[in-house]
Amino acid sequence: MQIYRVCVLTQTQEDCEAYLNLNLPGGRYGLTGFWTHSIKCAKALLEDRNDMAVLIGNGLSWSKIVCTTLDNVVIDNSLIKEKKTGHDDRYDKEEVFVVKIKDENKVKILE
Repeated sequence: MQIYRVCVLTQTQEDCEAYLNLNLPGGRYGLTGFWTHSIKCAKALLEDRNDMAVLIGNGLSWSKIVCTTLDNVVIDNSLIKEKKTGHDDRYDKEEVFVVKIKDENKVKILE
């Protein structure tokens, strides 16, 4: 089963997006954290990040959708409530909290 994450791919990209203050999830660098089983949620989040980046910074977000399989991660869903910030939960359908990637070579960039 596939899972998806919206994130940036470098620390520099995270710093640039933080400077723009895009107030949506999906701008953090790293493969641990919130992932979703729903490609629709991932695409909606990426689209909204891009729309906000156009409005604020006059360009698209550096965020991408990455995917891997459920058997390639270690999950600790007990952290979901603790790690949740105050963002709109419309992107959070079928989410899991990944604490470790077993093989980063099995993580693919979709968009």
